[in-house]
Amino acid sequence: IRNARQIPAIELIRAAIVSGFVAGTSISVAFYSTMLLFGVPFDQSEIWNVISVIFLFTISMESISYFLVLNINNSGILAAIITLIVLPAFMYSGYMVPFEQMADLPTRIGGWFPLRYYLKSLYLVFNHHQPLAVAQPFMNKLWQFTGLFFSLSIVSIIVGQFERKHREKKEKNENVKLNIEEVQS
Repeated sequence: IRNARQIPAIELIRAAIVSGFVAGTSISVAFYSTMLLFGVPFDQSEIWNVISVIFLFTISMESISYFLVLNINNSGILAAIITLIVLPAFMYSGYMVPFEQMADLPTRIGGWFPLRYYLKSLYLVFNHHQPLAVAQPFMNKLWQFTGLFFSLSIVSIIVGQFERKHREKKEKNENVKLNIEEVQS
């Protein structure tokens, strides 16, 4: 197996599900624990809305990571690309600098990353105690990221399965030729 996308499809799907569940659960537990630790007032009835937003963000980021890991073999290049995604995401998402203080170009660049829509959704649901329906436009953007990158991942997996089957067939033919040559000699 030369690329991660050549791993059997069922194993790749299982890994994506487990990774999304573990990451979403751990971030949700960390968020809730922080709230309790620092005594931040929090309406317990809204916890599921916050967890929904956290899980959706986690899945959207996992979809991007999953696509990159399936298609990039070199870990150094992968780390550089992820850094190029994470830094602008934080810089232009409204996390470090409010949107109102950003120029037009950074504001547009921030729209290319899921973090912006996560922060807007979380702000409405957590800070303003709004129902999920109010945050739906921002959550829809997160769903779009998720759909786009999981679709690209599916295409990568299909290509990888064809590559793996072709390589296995080629190796089998080469082994048959070697066995024939050994028998003849």
